[in-house]
This record gives sequence, structure tokens and C-alpha cells, in this order.
Amino acid sequence: MEIRTAYLTQADLAAIVGRDRLVAAAPVAIAVLGEGDAAVVITAIAGHIAGSAITVALVDPGSASQSLSVAIPTPPGTAIEVTLATDSTSAVTTTAADLVAKLDRDANALVTSALAAESDGAGVVEAADETRLAPAPQPTTWDTGRVQLALDDVADRIDGRIRRRYPLPLPLERVPGFLQRAAAWAALGVLVDECTTTDLITSRVEEAWKVVSDVASGRLRIPGMPPSNRYGRALTPPAPDTPFSRARLRGII
Repeated sequence: MEIRTAYLTQADLAAIVGRDRLVAAAPVAIAVLGEGDAAVVITAIAGHIAGSAITVALVDPGSASQSLSVAIPTPPGTAIEVTLATDSTSAVTTTAADLVAKLDRDANALVTSALAAESDGAGVVEAADETRLAPAPQPTTWDTGRVQLALDDVADRIDGRIRRRYPLPLPLERVPGFLQRAAAWAALGVLVDECTTTDLITSRVEEAWKVVSDVASGRLRIPGMPPSNRYGRALTPPAPDTPFSRARLRGII
């Protein structure tokens, strides 16, 4: 599998475009299931999966003496199906505290869970249809999965444009600041929608792709990186001819 260039980290992205802009563009995704003492907050975790792709369903099995279980069918690998526990009369017995513990044990690749502020965990949860995680109403951090997808998408697009000029992937220490900044604003452009974009963001995104085009055309050079041929192999400049080289003296000696 071809390795893409790592133009910047999520921390770099936040530093370049501003943390507040990043949070607004890709707020962390959550879902609140239940009410009162049975309320549970489910939050998407860091990874390569956008939080808004994750769903959670609480299923009443409708039969007696069932155990609490979690299934995550693949594909798509983002749908969490929780079968609630029941007693001998088929009544659901799973409490909010039970649900949090089970999700943290069996679905920790996708989400974390916690009791809601008003919940003591003792309430019995009820069945719930498939619920998709959505942006928190007052987010304080960004959806790391969605942001990483944007960074990967932009890296692939930049690599695709410059691969005929430079051997890839570029070493991290060779990624110049101007290309890192371009990748950052391009990634923000992937994340924002028509409701959250601004004239500043739009102009910075346009400038970012202009920088990438200039690198691809050779108008901007990456310091310390030799150009490559059309197959992505580095070009080695020929050795300079000397006055007394074998080629110069052929026919004379």
C-alpha cells in the first residue's frame, strides 16, 4: 500500500487555523440516550472514523433471561447494537451504569460513555431506535476521526499533484512551512460547510491550492528536495565534466 505524506498533525492544524475554527468546523459527535437516572452520554473517540458515522441502538430482546451484549457488525463497523438484559419475566434489567460499563468494555474502539450529569446510573434503560451521533450543542473539542479523514484526503490530493516533481512520501522534516500551512487550510476547507465558512476561510483555501499548484509546476521549490522524473524517482544531476576527463582526452592519448 502506498504511503501518503504526513504534512501535519491535528495539533499542527489547530495551531495554524485556530482551535476555535477547528472545533466549529468539526465538533465532537455525541448521543444522549435515556432520561433522568437512566441517561447516558456516548461520545465518539479519536480514530479514522467520523463520529457522525457511528450509530447506537438499544434493543429489547423480548424474551426472558437474556444477557447484556454488544455487537458491532462489519461492514460497516460503525453500528453499535446493544441487546439489553432481561429477567425471567422478560422485563429489561439493564441500568445506565451497566450500559456504560458494557460499552466501555466492548465498544471502546468507537466510543466512550458516561452517565449524564443528572443520572446516578441506577435507572433502568429503555430500548431505543438507532441513534446517530451528532455534533455536541456546545462543543469544546473537535471530532478527531473526521479531522483525520480530512487530513488524509488532503494529503492524498497534494501527493497526487506533486508526485511527478518530487519523490514521495516527503520526509516530515522536508515539508516546508508554506506547504504545511497550505495543507492546513485545505483540510479546513474540507471540514467546513456552507453554514460555517467565511470569506477568510474561502480565500485561504483558494490560496492553499494555488500554493500546491505552484509546487507541482515548479514555480515553488521544496528546499533540500531533489526533483524527480515522471515515475517519482529522484533525478541525480550529472557529474560536472573536467578539463582532463577520459571523454575529453579520447583520441588524444
